[in-house]
Amino acid sequence: MRNAGYIYLSGKSDKEIEQVMKDKYGDLFERFGKDIEVGFYTNDELSANDPMAGNKSSLAGFVGEDGKIWLNKDNR
Repeated sequence: MRNAGYIYLSGKSDKEIEQVMKDKYGDLFERFGKDIEVGFYTNDELSANDPMAGNKSSLAGFVGEDGKIWLNKDNR
């Protein structure tokens, strides 16, 4: 039960990961009138001006202010 929301990313392409997330969580987002959006970033793309850049580089991902899910490609 501990990993109920976990998605195994190993060996999956970005498109496959996005589809798995839509399949698994799309209904939840639809209940709130939203579409699930998934983006990908690398640590090199983080801005030095972002006060949260240090945290984002060590995370598997985060949810943006707009609700978009950002996954760190370097921490798969």
